[in-house]
Amino acid sequence: MFGFKKNLFPFIILTLITLLFVFKFNGSIPELKWESDLGSIFTRLAGQFILTAALLDQFIALSFPENEDTIIIKNKLKSKIKINNNLLKDCIGKIIITKTEKTNSSELTELINERNAIEEKLKITDDELSKIDNERSLRVRRIAFGFGLILSVSGITFLSQFFTIPKGPSLNLQIIMYADMIFSAALLSGGTSGVAKFLDYLKGRLKNY
Repeated sequence: MFGFKKNLFPFIILTLITLLFVFKFNGSIPELKWESDLGSIFTRLAGQFILTAALLDQFIALSFPENEDTIIIKNKLKSKIKINNNLLKDCIGKIIITKTEKTNSSELTELINERNAIEEKLKITDDELSKIDNERSLRVRRIAFGFGLILSVSGITFLSQFFTIPKGPSLNLQIIMYADMIFSAALLSGGTSGVAKFLDYLKGRLKNY
């Protein structure tokens, strides 16, 4: 129900991490401070996360390849799109010529109807192709998020690197480390393009800091 089985792997890992932090906490709430050299930290993390995301992308692509039947269906759809695009181009050319020559309106109407029919076929085919791509993308991102959680638990984190972390148990530390693991996993699950977009945004924000 609600795709629970499809999200079971990330859900189990997320639950285990949550329980780990709940049972582990025992301390106070000291103040957290920003690190002084944010620029160098950002540069180091940018390289680390882009490289990690790229390796994760390659690992998932090799370990979870696209189904052969799906590839065949996608190739057929792409072929249809190419054919219909050529037909649409020819039809638009005929419409332009017909309008220029000012021939009978019935011929122009037929061409316009033909153009509309081709555009409708293109839309249907594009939607089918997008649906297939989106389904795979969603499945891959779920898998990537699961592996991203494992990587973040092992120490590849982002947010906490910008703070001076106090020694000893503290609620602030627990909350930030927990949020950092979830955030870092989500960031890595976006792949190299997702990481690059976020880093570009953060770079602009840090300039104004």
